[in-house]
Amino acid sequence: MHPVAKPISTPYRKKGRLWSLGYHTGVDYAAAEWTDIVAPASGYIARAGWDNSFGRFVILRSTLGGKPINIYLCHMTKILVRVGQRVRIGQHIGEVGDTGNATGDHCHLETRKHPYGFTFRDIIDPRIAYLHTEDMNFEKPTVFDAIEWNIARERWYTEWDLRKAEIKKELRGAD
Repeated sequence: MHPVAKPISTPYRKKGRLWSLGYHTGVDYAAAEWTDIVAPASGYIARAGWDNSFGRFVILRSTLGGKPINIYLCHMTKILVRVGQRVRIGQHIGEVGDTGNATGDHCHLETRKHPYGFTFRDIIDPRIAYLHTEDMNFEKPTVFDAIEWNIARERWYTEWDLRKAEIKKELRGAD
């Protein structure tokens, strides 16, 4: 489910100088201020507040293939949920705005692995998250999407395992 009843206005990985990594790390839905934002998946609110880049935002914790993911919904004018609150797919959770580093009213959606969702390696293509999270229906998958997802899934699990090994090594070294 899309968080806003509008088409995507800025796609994932669009290149440009507007973004610190040199490309767009999520998808944007341009919409008028105060347009409803709904939960694109069921889960719970892991974080809600202010960030200089994201403005008013919430992080919805959900799952992808049994692994936890964070779904960021950003640039809100108003947040209607609180940390720890369980939400259902389609539930009204906020209002579109242009807070933070925004060039106009829109909802920015970004999906990241959890934990350690703060590096470029942890960003998940939202189309892949939507294609394979039971509650999330983004668009009908094609054979090519399935192939792309399988490649991305293998890469994701490999990166996940490598990161877990790095953390274990760091923890052993800290003793």
